[in-house]
Amino acid sequence: MYLLAGTSTVIGDFSEEVKRDLGIDQDTLTATVSFGFIAYLVPLSGVVIDRFGLRACISSAGVMMFTGFLLVYLSTRGITTKSPAFVGVFYGLAMQGQYWFLVCGAELITMNFPSRMGAAAGTIECIFGLGAALWTCINAGYLGHDLPGVPIFLVMACASAGCAVFATIVGNRAPTYTSRNRVFYYLGGVMICLMIILLVSAFEKSASRLVYSVLVTVFLFLLCAGPFVSLTGGEEAVSGSVNEDVDVMQELSIAGAFGNLDFWLAMWSICIPMAIVYSVTQQIGQVVLASQDSRRFYASDMDAFYHDVQDKTNSVEIVGSVCAGVSALIGGQLADYYLHVIPRPVWVGGSSILMVIGSGVFMPLSLTSVYAGFSCYMFAFSVIWAVFPGIITELFGRNNSAIFFGGFCMVFSLVQVLTGYLLAVRIYNHHAKEADGGVCYGKDCYFITFVVYLVLTVTSSITGLWLAGRTRKYYCGANENLTELQKRA
Repeated sequence: MYLLAGTSTVIGDFSEEVKRDLGIDQDTLTATVSFGFIAYLVPLSGVVIDRFGLRACISSAGVMMFTGFLLVYLSTRGITTKSPAFVGVFYGLAMQGQYWFLVCGAELITMNFPSRMGAAAGTIECIFGLGAALWTCINAGYLGHDLPGVPIFLVMACASAGCAVFATIVGNRAPTYTSRNRVFYYLGGVMICLMIILLVSAFEKSASRLVYSVLVTVFLFLLCAGPFVSLTGGEEAVSGSVNEDVDVMQELSIAGAFGNLDFWLAMWSICIPMAIVYSVTQQIGQVVLASQDSRRFYASDMDAFYHDVQDKTNSVEIVGSVCAGVSALIGGQLADYYLHVIPRPVWVGGSSILMVIGSGVFMPLSLTSVYAGFSCYMFAFSVIWAVFPGIITELFGRNNSAIFFGGFCMVFSLVQVLTGYLLAVRIYNHHAKEADGGVCYGKDCYFITFVVYLVLTVTSSITGLWLAGRTRKYYCGANENLTELQKRA
């Protein structure tokens, strides 16, 4: 599920093909994608999990993603309507499925790994980054760009159908409790090796070698799957919810969440940085383009210039994806290991501080600053995601955790529209010059945007640390059951 969700984050790399096949401009495409990104159906995923179970939710998510991406692909082929409004609806349906996958993943973590929630969340978030990096390598190899339609949508549709079928077949197994560290150490080591391969490929100019690196990465992952399965086997399967022994700070009702200060602090400190990272991810191609001052070298060959920009964008995305994967593994492990010393919200506040630094680094808008700033953003994003399931479950209880997961996803998708389409895109268009073909160059294109991001991340760091102070007594010894779980981990 998370490999698929990570792959969907690089769909923006095919924006030129989408505009070509649908006959729309960049503003229309951005609006279509931004409003399709709103997670309007995600809170229902919690209801589906509570009423029908995780298997039904995962299967439904796969069906939504399959239907949405298939319809978008058919639109790019001219088989169905090319109306931006309908394409936005199709894309929005696919995004609802992706959000449902994320909620199901978070719920699976809290159900199966109560004492290792950070390590489990960090591991699957690393797989999320692996999916983004793998497909960026494939895109950099220029595979499928000359084919009719936009093939990534067809690939996503087929993969979504596979997830739905797989969940239907094996999703009726009882939850399996595990706290064995060697499982996470082994898989973490494998993932780091794969990330190193992809990091080296980020600066590879040969398309054939890029494809080779992708094939080697996939082969190594499959080769290591056998030993991983044997390591995770033999655990005791139990029925029901396996983390009922976790003594949560409070069992918060849905109505009670609206009047709970801790809930709002958690929502602000988690949703704001996640939304900003998604906004920058969607705009990263334009950010790299705006950072370029080398167009004078390509005055007679703009195709060569844009080819160079695409190569740099791919490199930035791969480096960022690798940073996201590594930080998720490390952050999740450390959050579990020091749970009785460092409350989980501290990691959220600290990651927001890293994003404050990243926002400042972005402002000069040179290629070096884009590499550094985007790496800071992705590093912080993955650490936040690694502690996100644990914070929700431990602070607000298990009864409504799935609904809370969905609610947080909906809020950060709304904030992403505000910080992306209604802020970054508007400011970019204001500075774009018709003489340059409607393209903006220089730091002014995004300077105000990153100033706003800096202010927002400062507030999210404050709220994260404030929440850590309010929950310190719960995390640092007052809860004997939590401490026992930590000792077991």
